[in-house]
Amino acid sequence: ATAVWVLPPRHSSRPYNLAMAEGRDASRDAFLTVHVFRGGARAHYLERCWMQGVYSNRPHTLVKFDLPAASAPQQLTLALAQYKPTDSQVDFSLDVYAQAPFTLRPIAPPEPTASRLTGAWSGRTAGGSSNHDSYVDNPRFLLELPFAASPVLELAAVGLRGGGSKPEDVQLGLALSPEAPTEQPAGDARKWPLRSGDYRPGGCRLAAASLPAGRWLVVPSTFTPGTECGFELRASAGRLA
Repeated sequence: ATAVWVLPPRHSSRPYNLAMAEGRDASRDAFLTVHVFRGGARAHYLERCWMQGVYSNRPHTLVKFDLPAASAPQQLTLALAQYKPTDSQVDFSLDVYAQAPFTLRPIAPPEPTASRLTGAWSGRTAGGSSNHDSYVDNPRFLLELPFAASPVLELAAVGLRGGGSKPEDVQLGLALSPEAPTEQPAGDARKWPLRSGDYRPGGCRLAAASLPAGRWLVVPSTFTPGTECGFELRASAGRLA
C-alpha cells in the first residue's frame, strides 16, 4: 500500500459585509474537507465516495489514506467540499504528498447547458417510477443530437405555484432511450434505457457517453405516483423538445 496525504490550507478570506461589521473573519464559518473518489472523473454524488473527509473550520485540514497496491495506475478524484454554502470567498491551495510517483491536474469544468426546458408532474402526468403501470403517463421529451455526443442531462425539482410537494423532498429519476426501440446503436452492449440510478431527493443527473446522432427519448419521473411538482430539465448537448 502507498500512503497519501492531502492538505488544503487556506490562505485568506474575503468576508462579507456582515462579518466585517461584526469584526470577525467569515472564513471561520466555512467548514471544509476533501472527499476522495475512485475513477478520476468529476464527482457528483457523495454516497459514491471512496473515502469521506471530516469537515473542519481550522486553517489546515489533513486527509490521510492508504492506497492499495495495484498492477495498473490508479486514478482518484479529490473533491474539496463545503459543509454548506457561505457568503464569503475562501482562498485555498491543494498540497498532495505520497510515497509513490503521481501527477495532479485539475478536472475540466462541467459542460455548459445547451438546452433547457421546464415542465410539471400534475394530475395524470404524475406517473411515478417504472415500477408502476402509470409510468407511461409521465412527461416525455425528445433530445435531438445533430452529431455524435456525450450529453449530460440534469433534472431539478421546482415548486408549483399554488401547491404541490416541496421540491427538496421529491425523489427524482431520469431515463434515456432511442426514440424507436428498434433503433438501438449497433454493437452497443448497454442496457436500455439508460437511467440516472437510484431516485434522489431534489435532483438527479444522467451522463450518456458516446451517443450517435439521432433522436433520443427522455423521461423524467418521480418515485411515487401522484407526486405533483414542477421541474427543470437541462442538457449539455443537442436540443430538447
